[in-house]
Amino acid sequence: MKKSGLLFYLGMATVMLAACGGENEQDTGSEAGDGDTSWTDVQDSGTLVVGTSGTYAPITYMDENNELTGFEVELVREVANRLDLDIEFSTMDFDGILPALRNGQIDVAAHDFAITEERLETFDFVEPHKYSYGSAIVRAEDVDQFTSAHDLEGVEVALGSLTSNYAIFADNIGADGTAYDAEPKPF
Repeated sequence: MKKSGLLFYLGMATVMLAACGGENEQDTGSEAGDGDTSWTDVQDSGTLVVGTSGTYAPITYMDENNELTGFEVELVREVANRLDLDIEFSTMDFDGILPALRNGQIDVAAHDFAITEERLETFDFVEPHKYSYGSAIVRAEDVDQFTSAHDLEGVEVALGSLTSNYAIFADNIGADGTAYDAEPKPF
């Protein structure tokens, strides 16, 4: 393996893991001296605990064999492999992933998170490596009802979670958002 490739993955893992430390932790001798021992804790345990939902294809989902996969899942598996760590996935509702990271229940969040000012106050993010573009899907028989997003005002729409960018957008246009994160809900 090229040394520069290993350094890239070590750096990426360090940035991902930097999100683990809480502001109120006492200094227990971490190398950085900032009180955050999350990386040494992971090294000591030999296991990287990763939070994801498993419900957001192609980022994180269950394949035909009911095995967790997806772009972020496979990326973090490769990082753990290159760092010679075991990996443990903890699947949860999207809305629970960042609280679990903040509370130290997981070491890394592997999902499709928008980088917001509010989130930057608490978490560190890797450099963006994927960009998402939203779309609306309607039944063929309803296609003539909707010519712009504003036509969704008062209409029930399915959202991945009530804290996603799509939920914020739906709220801004007056649509009635319904979360389907863990289990799809019929309309």
